[in-house]
Amino acid sequence: WKVNIVEDEKFPFIVIDNWYSENEELAVWKELDYYFCNNRFYKRAENESDIARKDGEALGKTNRLYLDNIYNNREHSIIINMMYKQRSKQFKEIVINAMPLHAESFCHTNSDSTMISYYDTGKYYKPHHDSTQFTCLIWMYKEPKKFKGGDLKIIPAGETIECKSNRMV
Repeated sequence: WKVNIVEDEKFPFIVIDNWYSENEELAVWKELDYYFCNNRFYKRAENESDIARKDGEALGKTNRLYLDNIYNNREHSIIINMMYKQRSKQFKEIVINAMPLHAESFCHTNSDSTMISYYDTGKYYKPHHDSTQFTCLIWMYKEPKKFKGGDLKIIPAGETIECKSNRMV
């Protein structure tokens, strides 16, 4: 992994390039390709109750799916199985170094959910605050990149993280 830690007092974050190994990335793409071929799995985020809103209006316009709603047994999802990396000793040590004030909460977290967002032409997510304690974003797209944008802006920290395939924030 290529790790970059941003030690902002209020908004610390970690950027890791090459999050998935080559074999893991191929396996994840098999599952993603299956969902892309079956649009019935995706729901329009702006119609969902859990999307961030301002003055009643959805801040995002994208397609999403929740893997926990698809699988009765989470072990059947390649993507969910790849979450082992966030539970690894190596990753926990990175979190401890990057976010000492939050590390204990992260290391003792005992639940998670996995959502896939799919953005195509005209889709976006405006600035918002996630309601979860920790959020992990992993960008995936096939090379060459066929779109512009996708960068993550952490406005209170004055940071912009470039959208790169196989990058975890």
